[in-house]
Formats: sequence, structure tokens, C-alpha cells
Amino acid sequence: GQLYVKGVRVRYWGTNGKTFATAGIKKEDSSRTIKKKVDLMYKSNLAILDRLQELGFNSVRIWVGFSKDSGTYQKGDGSLGDCIDFFLNEAAKRDFKVWYAGFNSLSLVSPEDVDIIDDPQTAKAWAEAVHSKCKFDKKGKLKRGWDIRNNVARIWDSRLEAFGIAGMKNSANHVNQYNGLRWADDPVFGVWELSNEEWWMRKMV
Repeated sequence: GQLYVKGVRVRYWGTNGKTFATAGIKKEDSSRTIKKKVDLMYKSNLAILDRLQELGFNSVRIWVGFSKDSGTYQKGDGSLGDCIDFFLNEAAKRDFKVWYAGFNSLSLVSPEDVDIIDDPQTAKAWAEAVHSKCKFDKKGKLKRGWDIRNNVARIWDSRLEAFGIAGMKNSANHVNQYNGLRWADDPVFGVWELSNEEWWMRKMV
């Protein structure tokens, strides 16, 4: 009850979870199928917002995070970025505020990320340690990097910390093609959650 927007006292009541619709685009989808799925995604998101408003909600909490190039898209392509940005733009039109928890959904780190900070003395050992946490195929090709989401090693490892901060900046600098705004500049966001469910004590013991 102590929040103000442009001098007016406001109160937000939000819903928590994946509150937006995605298009479910597959690689084998034809252009016609993609268009149908995207049109359904648009209608579904509008219906979701209609329902939230009918229930009295004026806020949502979401988790979507963008790492490196994952947030790039063509408007209307039905990708994750396309779907969430459409939802956010329509939510803003209804004066919703978004609590963003996606800073916890950061990228996967690999040994190749060793140069994110300049520390030659620990580079070899760090790359070997991260290599041991990644998954590779039989030919030695990287299949999946080490997830730093909820990774407490970010607290003491300077490379993982820098990698995490870079991921946060990447999400904040993501541009919504439906309104041309960086997320960092978009007034639809009311809260930026920097950490979520780290389970620090459980992992440390």
C-alpha cells in the first residue's frame, strides 16, 4: 500500500507462474502452420489477459530469461521471445506491472567461456573444472554446458559471477519488437528479481 506511480498510490495483486501462451513452433512446420500457430498464440494471450483482468489481477510474475542470442527473433515468428514480448506489450496496454524473475534463468557455461575475465593463472584449472560439469558426445563435442541457474559457485567464483552478470545484462538489453523498448527501459516491469530459490544452506551443508 506504499507504492506510487506518477504520484498516484497503487496496489498490485499478481499471479505467479507461466502466465503467457507460446506458439509451440516446430522445425518441420510449414509457413502456413506457423502462421496459424502464431495467430492462436496472439488470441490465447489476449484471452489470458482478459481472464486475469476479470479476476481482478493487475500484475504477473514471470521467469523467461534470454542468454546470448536466444532473445533474437523476427516479429511474428512464434519464437519464445516473440510470444513473451507480445504478451508484455499487451499487458502494458492494460496497466499491468510485471515482476521479473528471469535473472535466475541464466545461460549454460562451458570451458570456452574461460576468457570472460583475464586471469591466466587460474584459466587452465577453471576450464578443466567446468569441463567436468558439462556433457559431451562420444566425439567430444559439447552437448550441454554447466547450468549456472541456482549455482552457488557464482558466489565465490569470479568467472561464474561475471558470466551471470553478463546474462542478466543480456536480458535487460533485450528489445521488445512490439514497442521498440529495451526491457531495461520498459515501464511494464515493476520488479527486477536478482535471485530466486538459491537454496544456499541446503547446498552448503
